[in-house]
Amino acid sequence: MRAKKDNKVYDIDQSQAKIYMNQGFDVYNDDGSLFGYAATKTIKYSEHMRIVGELKSKLDNAEKALKAAEKMANSDSK
Repeated sequence: MRAKKDNKVYDIDQSQAKIYMNQGFDVYNDDGSLFGYAATKTIKYSEHMRIVGELKSKLDNAEKALKAAEKMANSDSK
């Protein structure tokens, strides 16, 4: 496993993963896939709200498309 933070990369074993995550490191498996994010990771509130807004908009569009498809399916079956 590897622990990465800024320009630092350490080879660690699984028993050390939680310790490094608590110190602000992202931990990756040997194959490069993410094992866990740093416990100290934060994002700006404005960035979070922008993403939430985008997701709500996508959800609204998907719900409208679903209703239209259901309405069309119901009218075709009659």
